[in-house]
Amino acid sequence: MPDVYTVAEAAERLEELFRRAAAGEEIILQGPDDKRLRLAEDVVSSATPKVLPFGLMKGKIRLGSDFGAPLPDDMLKPLYGVGADEPWPDEEVHEAAAGHACRAVDAVGRSEA
Repeated sequence: MPDVYTVAEAAERLEELFRRAAAGEEIILQGPDDKRLRLAEDVVSSATPKVLPFGLMKGKIRLGSDFGAPLPDDMLKPLYGVGADEPWPDEEVHEAAAGHACRAVDAVGRSEA
């Protein structure tokens, strides 16, 4: 049966409890509302996150030929606060909205649209 400690008790002995949990012992912390959480070895893992090398997915991801194409109105309107069934407030806003995707793609050299 694992040892159970109140939050106050655990606060006083945290370093010790941490070491015990890291050694594989199961420690239970109990809050004032009787909720419990487990402090265990797998939660206190010392493993460092693996850093993936740059370019790992090179050649494995392909963008569609329509990647830089303007979005259809039903997808574009909500991004500009216009309801799907509402008309565009004016043609200038519509043209600006339709052109944003293409200009953003042009800026990073992914499209000639």
